[in-house]
Amino acid sequence: MRRSTILTVLSASLVLVSCAAPVSPTPTTTPGPSTTTSTTASTTSTTAPATTTSTTTSTTTTTTTTTTTTTTVPGADTTPPTAPTGLTFRNITRTSVDMFWTPSTDNVGLLRYEVRLADGGTVLATLPPSNPSWSWSGLTRGLTYSVVVYAVDTSNNRSASGATGSFTTLP
Repeated sequence: MRRSTILTVLSASLVLVSCAAPVSPTPTTTPGPSTTTSTTASTTSTTAPATTTSTTTSTTTTTTTTTTTTTTVPGADTTPPTAPTGLTFRNITRTSVDMFWTPSTDNVGLLRYEVRLADGGTVLATLPPSNPSWSWSGLTRGLTYSVVVYAVDTSNNRSASGATGSFTTLP
């Protein structure tokens, strides 16, 4: 049985079909966003600062797998969002609490809020930027909890500080 490789160029897309081992084309640099993206079985098209994109395609008799990886090039957004402020606790019960804070701002855009334990940094919740509040349940009665809320922007810059506070569940 003869092994062969067919190379076809269609509309600026490179299609590589191989009956042998997987083939990795040379990475190319194209304009792209200042974020890191990994996509499986899809095409990534982007505009903005430079990014490096490499595509690996391997074909068997019935299955094709395409992996596209985009890596951020230096020069992306490095400005963190403002820190959330005014953390308050309401509706404290034996096993739950409602938390509220003043929203953050960012020069590009917010991605999420992270609610963490203040003493160990364990992430308790990640919330969309449209939701500057969280209801925490499953707590232990009569225990004091200290938390901090950080803002994270679309370039994954985290606010340098966050809204902090403590509360004690009812006995």
